[in-house]
Amino acid sequence: MGTQLEEFDYEIEHRAGSRMKHVDALNRYPVMIICNDTLTSKLKKEQEEDDSIQTLKSLLEKQESEKNFERNGILSTNT
Repeated sequence: MGTQLEEFDYEIEHRAGSRMKHVDALNRYPVMIICNDTLTSKLKKEQEEDDSIQTLKSLLEKQESEKNFERNGILSTNT
């Protein structure tokens, strides 16, 4: 890629974060999401086939847990 850029005349100009607030905001506030339906489906399928996970899900149905929870059929843990 560096050799491709050599073909052009350009000047790199630094812009302070105060001038690029929209970019700065996106950079500083990470949000963890699962946006891949394939991954979610695969995780759900794997958990359905795991006996240990099924045991934990059964226990959660009987008693609430501060650490573990089930959402959309997927067992998760608060961290």
